[in-house]
Amino acid sequence: MTHFNKFSSRSFGFSILILALSLTVFVSCKKSKYPGYKATETGLYYQLHSSDSKAKKALMGDVITIEVVYKTQGDSVLFDSKTMPNPFVKELKDGAYKGSLEEGILMLGIGDSASFILNADSFFIHTGRKGLPPFIKPGEILKCDVKLVKAQGMEAFKAEQMAKM
Repeated sequence: MTHFNKFSSRSFGFSILILALSLTVFVSCKKSKYPGYKATETGLYYQLHSSDSKAKKALMGDVITIEVVYKTQGDSVLFDSKTMPNPFVKELKDGAYKGSLEEGILMLGIGDSASFILNADSFFIHTGRKGLPPFIKPGEILKCDVKLVKAQGMEAFKAEQMAKM
């Protein structure tokens, strides 16, 4: 009987080990809701295209110049900054909602590019619009491609603007 108990104990321990390893593999292989994208803790999905870990990162309060393209879930282009006569420049402030584009931009260094998936409902509500456009259904997403071209402090930006005048 003693021999059987030792065998059962070892078999049980081995079974627990196999189960733990299987669960680890299952959890680590879980597919993203959006294939090819990773998610932040706040639910922002991102895919880095080019990333230089040594590049200067944008900081909250910086004035940034970005190239940005917003697309619908079906890939129709809503906005493309490259079609504008002047570069797209804005002050980088806290995002108005969790998983905002601002969170994604803070991940980028100058010259880096990435794609982000944004919640269309949150985006349109928090960008000053009263609701979704008629061609976007509740619960849909926006795809956003961004390249960080420049990031500078407010004082440097103002000095640059004065020099241009």
